[in-house]
Amino acid sequence: MIYPHIKIRWSAAVLAAAFALAALPGAQASARDVHVSPIGAPPVADPDGSRERPWPKLYIALRNGDLRPGDRLVLGAGEHGDLQLNGVNGRGRLSIVGDPDGRAHVDTIEIKASKDIFVSDLAVWPRDPAAMSAERPKRPVVSVSKSSGVRLENLDIRSGADARNYVVWTKEQWQGPYAIDGVSIRGGGDNALRNSRLRGVRHAVFIRSPNALVENNIVEGFSGDGLRGIADFGVFRGNIVKNCVKVSKNHDDGFQSWSRGADGKVGSGEVKGVVLERNSFFEWEGNLAHPLRCKLQGIGLFDGAYRNWTIQNNLVVTRHWHGITVFGPIGVLVVNNTVVHPNGRKGGRPWISLQKTKDGRPPENTIVANNIAHRFKIDASPGAVAQKNNLKLEKPRRTFADIRRGDFTLSAQSDAIDQGHPMLGAKTDITGAPRTDGRPDIGAFER
Repeated sequence: MIYPHIKIRWSAAVLAAAFALAALPGAQASARDVHVSPIGAPPVADPDGSRERPWPKLYIALRNGDLRPGDRLVLGAGEHGDLQLNGVNGRGRLSIVGDPDGRAHVDTIEIKASKDIFVSDLAVWPRDPAAMSAERPKRPVVSVSKSSGVRLENLDIRSGADARNYVVWTKEQWQGPYAIDGVSIRGGGDNALRNSRLRGVRHAVFIRSPNALVENNIVEGFSGDGLRGIADFGVFRGNIVKNCVKVSKNHDDGFQSWSRGADGKVGSGEVKGVVLERNSFFEWEGNLAHPLRCKLQGIGLFDGAYRNWTIQNNLVVTRHWHGITVFGPIGVLVVNNTVVHPNGRKGGRPWISLQKTKDGRPPENTIVANNIAHRFKIDASPGAVAQKNNLKLEKPRRTFADIRRGDFTLSAQSDAIDQGHPMLGAKTDITGAPRTDGRPDIGAFER
């Protein structure tokens, strides 16, 4: 094997016995840190999980560590191979965290058929990206499947150790050793990815699990899509997605969704109840002449229908036509978004567009209010879409504080100030600041 593995496929029974203590009074109060040493660390006599005498392997800690709900398995600084959990029930929460005194690194994370697992403060990338690409095609660095209550936080996720240098990678590198996806969450429900950073990946985050939370993450440098969400009732909040490269025929999106019906065909069903708010999508920051710079589709919902979505307080900065595009909105709110060309050029792109589904189902009962865009392209019957207090961008340099420096807050002279509809817009702005004066501004930022 190329990667040393930590495999815990048999551990459900072990943990069931260990976590039986959860029913005892005061069990949570006894929660403690159980330490695990990295691969290659000098062996210690009589390991007991203390910092001075850590367990030599994670599976040994699970087997011998007398774990209680709320305990933390603390991985010491160094290499820990692949982290794989299968059939593990945390009975409230089992935490696996990196030691704060140093960086703990794992090659991949794979969680299957498990419950109530918390993983945080780890560096996650394959030490040999070329081998992973060859042996595990289309496998993500972090995979969660058929699991619920999994929380992933404060992770440094990359396609390889040098992914911070993605800006100098060639097309062949993106298509070859670094053609690796970031995070995939599918099946189960109530899972979360928070406060993490993903760099140099293909498709960065793919959510196929209902009631997911994707919050305050940074996606930087990607060759596919930044965020994907095709399950019901997800929340994508406060994420920053930037710097996509064009190396394939994939149409690159900041956020993309599509539906599947009972027949399994794309575009034949509905995706329901998703919230997209306070996200920022930047096509590119840095050298504008970069040869692989893509034209990023911002928020692309092409194969609907989409029922009861909220799309608010998002910033989309792109040269592409599609700033925010929804095919088949039903009961959708599109409010207080700013959709703008990166150099502030005049013209019809990017736009906010609402269209019929590809099989002809029209928009219904949808609100488009308090948005800024270069164009509003609405294909709907009269009364099906309420358009209120939107600003078609005619004077970009007057509207925004400093486009040349990437500052898309409102200028003191902006024609968006105090012009929003007070009853239809978002209650806060993209930063979370309240819109409290009764005269909200148009767009994502409240001045």
